[in-house]
Amino acid sequence: MNKKVVKYTDHAEKRMFERGISKAEVEKTIEEWDVIEILPEKNTYILWGKNHGLYVHVVCMDESANYLVISVYRPSKSYFSEQSEYRERID
Repeated sequence: MNKKVVKYTDHAEKRMFERGISKAEVEKTIEEWDVIEILPEKNTYILWGKNHGLYVHVVCMDESANYLVISVYRPSKSYFSEQSEYRERID
């Protein structure tokens, strides 16, 4: 991916603080760019990553000069296989 500036909405920063997710973890997830869902009408992506054994989902918009992080959360482990690969949620 091209190097773009990562910006955060107030909502994203609040959720990161509440959930103990660092900017470094979010930016690593964006850099790795592992997309699990695309919302083309909003130019928005849901990405997933893993850092120190913890999963993270990052919801961001791809703007021309930057990525705007909208929300960040820890997904349920049911989204991942035993090999730490993303899969459809199994209830």
